[in-house]
Amino acid sequence: MQELLARQREEKRRSLPLEPDAGSKDSTKVLFRLPDGRRLERRFAKTDTLQVLYDYAFCSEESLQKFVLVSSFPRKELRIESTSNVPTLEEAGLIPSASLFVQNEDTDSD
Repeated sequence: MQELLARQREEKRRSLPLEPDAGSKDSTKVLFRLPDGRRLERRFAKTDTLQVLYDYAFCSEESLQKFVLVSSFPRKELRIESTSNVPTLEEAGLIPSASLFVQNEDTDSD
């Protein structure tokens, strides 16, 4: 099971788009807060989709296998409702930067 998970993470890692240059006007900086307190930070193109954020968070060895990304303020779960119409980071309001929690999908969202 761990070997399969490692292989899936590596496949996602290879499929990620290149990170935009620092200072690019067409990018956003996203801070991911993992459940164990660790943080990941990366720049993404504002035209990247939420799926790219999920793929990036999934690639981390410390990340959960099933999770939801949650914005801190205002608190909002960033779920992908349809694979045919995934919002871009700009459409999701994650420009020019965002701080997201990586939460267990089974955690109540009270």
